Amino acid sequence: MVSNFCEIHYVAAMKLVNQSPTKTAYVFSGIDGLDNMQDRLLMLSLPTVQKRIAQAQEILSQLTPHFDLAEYIASPDLFYKKDVTLQALAVAVVQIGVFDHLISKTGPPEYLIGCSLGDIARTFCAGALDFEVIVKSSWLYHLKAREIQGAAYHVKVLEGVVEPAMLKEISDAGIYLAVFQTPRNFLVSGSVENLEKWHQKELEINRYKIKPLYNKPLHSPLMSSVTESIHAHYAGKLKSSDQWKYQMVSATNLKVLTSKEELLHDMITNFNSTVYWMQAVQLAVNELAVTRFVNIGPAQTLLLFSQRTPLSYPLELVNHFGPPPEPLQSRSR
Repeated sequence: MVSNFCEIHYVAAMKLVNQSPTKTAYVFSGIDGLDNMQDRLLMLSLPTVQKRIAQAQEILSQLTPHFDLAEYIASPDLFYKKDVTLQALAVAVVQIGVFDHLISKTGPPEYLIGCSLGDIARTFCAGALDFEVIVKSSWLYHLKAREIQGAAYHVKVLEGVVEPAMLKEISDAGIYLAVFQTPRNFLVSGSVENLEKWHQKELEINRYKIKPLYNKPLHSPLMSSVTESIHAHYAGKLKSSDQWKYQMVSATNLKVLTSKEELLHDMITNFNSTVYWMQAVQLAVNELAVTRFVNIGPAQTLLLFSQRTPLSYPLELVNHFGPPPEPLQSRSR
C-alpha cells in the first residue's frame, strides 16, 4: 500500500465571468473509475477511503468469508479487471471515501451526477441510502450478474460524430447503445455472438475504432434479471426526498430526481437502459446553470468530456488527483 498521498488541485478552465452565484456539481466516475493501478494504490492511501473499506469489509464478512476488498483493490490490473461486477463494488466504496475527503475541502454541491455505475456512490452521498445497503446491494449485483452472458465494447467514430443512422444500425444488429459518452465515443452492449458479428462487419467498413471492454452486457435489457433483484433489495430502503442532503441528476432519464420513486426507477434503468452521460452534463450546464464541476474520480472523466465535447462557455473543473492537464479552451456549439 502506498504510504504517502500527494494531492494536486487544479482548475482546468476559468469560471464563467459574472455568473453568480456559482453552482457546483460533484461528478462520480463510472465503472472505469479505478482501472489504473496507480490510481487504486493512491486511493488506498487516503484515510477516509481506508475507513470506508474497513466498514465495507465488516459488512462483507457477514456475506462471504473469503473476499478481502482492500486486497482486491490493490491487485494487478489483470486480476482487478477480470470481474466487472466486483469493480462496481470497489468503485462505490472508494468513491464514497473520496467524497468524505473532498467535501470539507471543496465545499458542498448543489447537485450530484453519477456516470454509469457511479450512481451507486452518488445515491449514498446524497443521503438517500445507508452504507450497509449500498455494500450489500453491490455484492448482490456481483452474485446475480455472474449468470448473465454478454459483453460491452467501446466505440470511437473515426470521422465526424455519432449519427442517428449509426444508432439504428446498432439496434438492427441486435445490440444496444449502453453509454453515450461524447459526440464521438460510446459503449455498445449485447450478446457475444451479436457483438462479434457486428464487429466483423464494421471492420470492413472501417468507420469505428472498436475495443472489447467488459465481460458483461452493461446497461442493456440483458441485465433484466439483475434489475429485478436490485428492485427487491432497494424497495422500502430508499429514504424520502425530504431526507436527502443534495439533489441528484439522472443520467438515464435526464432530469433532477424529486422523489424516492423516481430514484428507484433511475437506479433500475441504470442497469438495463442507455446512460446518457454527455447529455446529463449538458443538462447541468444548460438548464441547471452549473459552472463548477468537482471530479470524484480518480478517472479523468470530466477532463475527457471537456476535451471532446463543445461547451457554450468556460467551466471550472476541479480534480484533486493526478497531474494537471493542458489548459482547456471553451468551444462554442
